[in-house]
Amino acid sequence: ADALNRGEVPVFATRGYDVRLFDPQTAPGFPTDASVEDQDAFEVRVVQKWLQQALIRYTADLGINPLHDIQIYAPQRTGPLGLQALNLALQQQLNPVAAPGLTMRIGDFFHARVGDKVMQTRNSYRMRLNTASVAARAFGRSGTRVPESPDVVKELVSVMNGQVGFVTRVDPVKGELEVTFDDLPHPALYLRPEEWRLLTAAFAISVHKSQGSEIPYAFLVLGTAATVNHRLLNRPLIYTGWTRARQGVAVFAPRSLIANAAANLDGTSRWSNLGRRLRDLVRTHPGGGRRKLILPAGTATPAAGPRQLLSAQIPLVGV
Repeated sequence: ADALNRGEVPVFATRGYDVRLFDPQTAPGFPTDASVEDQDAFEVRVVQKWLQQALIRYTADLGINPLHDIQIYAPQRTGPLGLQALNLALQQQLNPVAAPGLTMRIGDFFHARVGDKVMQTRNSYRMRLNTASVAARAFGRSGTRVPESPDVVKELVSVMNGQVGFVTRVDPVKGELEVTFDDLPHPALYLRPEEWRLLTAAFAISVHKSQGSEIPYAFLVLGTAATVNHRLLNRPLIYTGWTRARQGVAVFAPRSLIANAAANLDGTSRWSNLGRRLRDLVRTHPGGGRRKLILPAGTATPAAGPRQLLSAQIPLVGV
C-alpha cells in the first residue's frame, strides 16, 4: 500500500497468499504476435480462469469460506470483467443449483436465489423483519410512508447502504424476499419491487462500495487495457481496494495496467473554489498583522467547519 501511495507498482510475491499478481500477459501461450483484439480476448479468458482457480485454491489451502472471507472488487459494471459479468459467473461457481429454482429479479437485472450474496444500495429506514405482524406486512406492501399505527412504527428497522447479507428465502408468488444481515436479529423482509431493486449481487462489488469495510482477502479484478475504463482506474481506487484486505491481496491485471493506474491521479483534484471563497470572507485589520479566526461569543471551536465558514456564520476578522 505504501508503494501505491508513492505511485509505484507494489512488490508481488511469487508464492503464498499475502500479495499476489495474476498477470494474464505472463500466461503460457500469450499471443505476442496476434492483433490487439486477439490478445485482449486471451487476457480476458485467462483472468476468468485464474479467478475461478484462485477461489478454489485459497479456499482449500487456507480453510476459509469464499463468501465470507474473500471479497472481489472491480472498477466498473460493464464489460467481460465488469461487475455484471463477474456476478453471474461467481453465482454459478459459489452458489450453484442442480436444477433451475425460484428466483426474483433484484437490482442490476440480477436474478437472486437462496444463498446468494447481496448488498443494499441505498439507505432504507422503513424495512421490517420476517417476524413482522400482519399489520406491518400490509403497510409494507402498500408502500404507506407514514403508518397510522404506533405498533407498526415500533416494528420498523433500518437497512443501510453498503450492508451485505445473504438471501434466505425467495417467494416470487407472494413477492417476498428475505435477506439475513449480521446486525439484524432476524432476516429483513422485502415486499415490493421498489425494495427488491435496492438490492444487488455482491459476489463482486465496486471499490467505491467497499469504503469503510474490511475483509481477510481482497481480490482486485482490474480488467485489461482494452476492457477497462481508464478514467475510473487511478491510484486512489487501487489503494482503497488494496487496503480493504486484512491478510492478503490478489490482483488480476497486467502489470503495465497497475503501473499506469498507480501513476494516474486524474479525477482526484477538487475544484471547489474554496480558497477564493475563504479569501473573500477574510477582512484584513486596518493596522495589518496576522489574520485570525474569531468566533462569536459562546461559540464552541468545533463549530467552525467549512459549512459555517462558507455560509458566513463565523466571521474571519483581522487582529
